[in-house]
Amino acid sequence: MKYFICTLGSSDEAQQDQDSHQDTVQLGIPTIHTERIIPVKKTQAGEPESEGASVSLPVLFQQKNTDTPHGIVLRSDHAAKTVLLTPRIERDLEVPEESIHQLPGVFDGLSKYFKGVYFDKENLIYILNTEKFAEGIT
Repeated sequence: MKYFICTLGSSDEAQQDQDSHQDTVQLGIPTIHTERIIPVKKTQAGEPESEGASVSLPVLFQQKNTDTPHGIVLRSDHAAKTVLLTPRIERDLEVPEESIHQLPGVFDGLSKYFKGVYFDKENLIYILNTEKFAEGIT
């Protein structure tokens, strides 16, 4: 399955050393559950494009200094839509389902919002379970 990958947290261009990744979280958002991507202006950050919920992923993960230029509108059978306000989408990545590992039980409260984690060459990517996430918001 294909995922949009975005990074939450400090991405200071001046810091290119090993420690620069410690304050970041990478998220994978399934493209199959995405209706469309819309540009988001800072003034729109608190106003959804239509009735529904707008969720700022950086704020949710306590990465408040991360800009959110994209809004990912999730597919829904309802009139109300969920819009995920995200940082710049850096890439899309094909991830085999068997390569996604479940979160350990210690993450029990949060684990329902994540399908699991994927390890690529250098990064740990949290795979968002958009279906459960949208259910928890509405």
